[in-house]
Amino acid sequence: MLVAGVNFGGHAVDMGDDDEPDDKDDELLLSSTTKLLNTISPCGYKQSAPSRSLTNYFYQSQMLDRGLLNQAPFPKQTFKCADNVVVHLSRDPPLKRMSVDDATSLFNLPDLRPALVDYLNRLRPDGFVTNIGGRRLARQDSELPFTHIEVWKKLRLQTKAYHFPHGLLSPVTINAEPPSLAWPQEHVNSVILNLDPLQKWPMRSIQGHAIADLVMVFRLIMPPPAFAAVQPPEHHVTDGFLSYVK
Repeated sequence: MLVAGVNFGGHAVDMGDDDEPDDKDDELLLSSTTKLLNTISPCGYKQSAPSRSLTNYFYQSQMLDRGLLNQAPFPKQTFKCADNVVVHLSRDPPLKRMSVDDATSLFNLPDLRPALVDYLNRLRPDGFVTNIGGRRLARQDSELPFTHIEVWKKLRLQTKAYHFPHGLLSPVTINAEPPSLAWPQEHVNSVILNLDPLQKWPMRSIQGHAIADLVMVFRLIMPPPAFAAVQPPEHHVTDGFLSYVK
């Protein structure tokens, strides 16, 4: 503020020598909030933004929704999961066609199979699951309508600033790597999950949300119905991306 020559005080009384040069001719006097708001730029956040161009996943998602990108993968791997949140996944998963049992071993998730069965049973027609965690109801040897999954070890997430002018924020990487020599205790990040579409942050605070560690990001590989051991529910979402959290 001092460098910009902004003075928040009232009209000062000149107590100096009349012969002394006046170096405050360019000083901007702001004696009221109204004058301040009329003077500042609402885009001031850009001054601290990186100089390189910012990846706009919101634009990419919009282009995919409108079918304007040729040879786009299906399902869309850049998509909005909320009004102000876009998720981006790499085109090819690092772990392709991994069996559920192999994923259970690699990620050290002994309850992965019963968790998937409970997910299918709890899934609502609108694609939401309102209950996460708790005691598993399915047995360890329960049958699934699929045998293999595709697994991603990380994703990119981009949001917008809450306050006007709601500018794009830099994308961040959310890790979901299994235990390894480099990361013996796994390499994961915490996320905020929305469990109720009617409860939106920040108007509803944390109500309808849960905080958890993102352990695995995956997609089901559904076999043709004739080859499925059991049939999925009629409203089962087979083309979406799922996550295991704890």
